[in-house]
Amino acid sequence: MPTPYTPASPARPAFPWNLVKDGEVYNFDSIQQSVDPAKGLFAKLMDGIAYLLARVDALAGGITGASLTLVSAAPAIPTLGTWNQVVGSGSGNYSTGAAGNNAIALPLDAASLPDGCTLTGVSVAIAPNNSHASLVGLSLPSIFLYETNTTTGVSTQIGGTVTDSSASFTAYNLPHRISITGLSTTIDRSHKHYQLRFLAETGGANELAGLLVLGAAVTRLAF
Repeated sequence: MPTPYTPASPARPAFPWNLVKDGEVYNFDSIQQSVDPAKGLFAKLMDGIAYLLARVDALAGGITGASLTLVSAAPAIPTLGTWNQVVGSGSGNYSTGAAGNNAIALPLDAASLPDGCTLTGVSVAIAPNNSHASLVGLSLPSIFLYETNTTTGVSTQIGGTVTDSSASFTAYNLPHRISITGLSTTIDRSHKHYQLRFLAETGGANELAGLLVLGAAVTRLAF
């Protein structure tokens, strides 16, 4: 009777594999052995298929060309300042409930950034209060990306800090994105997590409450 074989876990296959040369003979061990450390070719292929299926299942969106863009989970509960959750927004949006240099943390979860992919860019979508009449004296919002080593607790910034580049209050009042580009960061989920941090506008009479954070998005290379 055949013996069913199910991969124990979706682990990345280890190489090299031994292939039979011309004139050599295939036998049970070289083809069907299902026990480490000398698994046969069939078992290794099934292990590889299980690994690929696990990767595919982890994707949260379709692939377009060599890259894809995925929207992260709803923003985390604010870490600093005063923010209000937008009731009924359907996506966990938050707005500044008071003027001030308030910060919010947006986690980039495993569905958006699976282990082993390469992060090339990240952005946050915002909708400022559309009543600004001037940007004089106003420090516009900025974003920065961090990875935190969960073993040591050390956080390290990835890339630079990017400030909103709106050239006029008219442009700033409209919904738009702030983006960090040009990254080439390999995601390591074994002991790291990733977080986009956002600082709201601040400074002077032109600072207004009510800025809305709509969510974060990432661009990454496909596997």
